[in-house]
Amino acid sequence: ESLLVSDPVCATRGDISILPRRLSSGLTSISNTISTTMPEGLAFNLSEVQNRMLDMQEILDFMPSIALSESTIKQASPGSQLKTEGATAKHPVIMIPGVITTGLELWQGEACAQKYFRQRVWGTFSAVEMFLLNPKCWLRHMKLNNSTGMDPKSIKLRAALGFEAADYVIGGYWVWAKLIENLAEIGYTPLNMEMVGYDWRLSFANLERRDRFYTRLKAMVETKVNVNGEK
Repeated sequence: ESLLVSDPVCATRGDISILPRRLSSGLTSISNTISTTMPEGLAFNLSEVQNRMLDMQEILDFMPSIALSESTIKQASPGSQLKTEGATAKHPVIMIPGVITTGLELWQGEACAQKYFRQRVWGTFSAVEMFLLNPKCWLRHMKLNNSTGMDPKSIKLRAALGFEAADYVIGGYWVWAKLIENLAEIGYTPLNMEMVGYDWRLSFANLERRDRFYTRLKAMVETKVNVNGEK
């Protein structure tokens, strides 16, 4: 968080701010922090880190930057507009993120990843940090068993839970955050709205085999219907 506070906006174009900040800005802050905090005698190749930063930037370049002018920022949100028209929450909403947008947390791993227990190794700056400091370790934890398509030995990554699982991804790119915010405007809460993250690395069959994903999804939908009295 301190890195983001010290680096408020990545770039501007005239009087228009480009939001969210590009990943390279946050990565530069991280590399600068690592440079100043690295113990004496421990070699640190900044150029190598910068190369890895570019690799990570390429991964996320498919995500569009959102340009917001002052007039756009002041414009009423769809949710607030619907609220003034009398719209209210009715049907339960189940949100299932697209591929790669669900954060993945470390629940079991090798010694090189112990400090990241229950932290995300995909989807946040902790993932970027792990990638920069030990890319081979990060890759071993991200990949699946080549034969089974399941967890490698002694490594377990699991999907993050709740709305935070896919509201934002690395560097402040919003994914589902705006939809969640607008639904809240018309009265939706966790009682009638749910985000269902999943491990997007797994095949459909392995999602059920390992995580009972479809069984749990069915139960969640049925529970929302019973609690809210609406389909």
